[in-house]
Amino acid sequence: ATMGTTSSCCCQKVSLLTEEQACSQREDAQREEGEIDQGVTMSDPRSLENKRAAERKGANKRVGIVVGGAEGAGEEHLVEHRRPRVKGKETKTLIKLGMKQDRVCALLEEAELDTIVETMEYYEFRKDNFIVEQGQMGTTFFVAHSGNLEVCVNGKIMNTLTSGKAFGGLALLYNCPRTATVRAMDDCGVWGASGSTCHQV
Repeated sequence: ATMGTTSSCCCQKVSLLTEEQACSQREDAQREEGEIDQGVTMSDPRSLENKRAAERKGANKRVGIVVGGAEGAGEEHLVEHRRPRVKGKETKTLIKLGMKQDRVCALLEEAELDTIVETMEYYEFRKDNFIVEQGQMGTTFFVAHSGNLEVCVNGKIMNTLTSGKAFGGLALLYNCPRTATVRAMDDCGVWGASGSTCHQV
């Protein structure tokens, strides 16, 4: 059943969307400034590093926070898709590159990324299977391993994800309703990390 229908969860969702928009705006600003924030120049690298360290510290405090409902609820369907798979060096590199492109994971230290990679589990989905569904509580962050994934918002196709692309990053911060549906366009595999596991990092 769809969760998060109370007025409290609605307020939480508004707050989450505000934070997501803020992160997106910060990311765009950094890209436009060549990864240099306004007011910080190349001649002042310590200021830049201190600012980034503060952002990472803030992200760490938020990782794994539960919003509305018990942790782990909402994505029980993932259990039947879990498959044993060993992560080789190339696979770990693929996952880390995908995580670094995600605005949430980009704020984490290298050692923290390595720890999360080690905890990630492998999931297989058949064509037309849903990996996540809009409105359902999200508890897992994913990096695509193989296949093609379709991203829809309110029934409208918004994007296509391929190997190495990350999605569901907000699940590392909060257990909150998914803002999009992700469907397997063909047989595919993804690596997933739960917000509860990342909270221990």
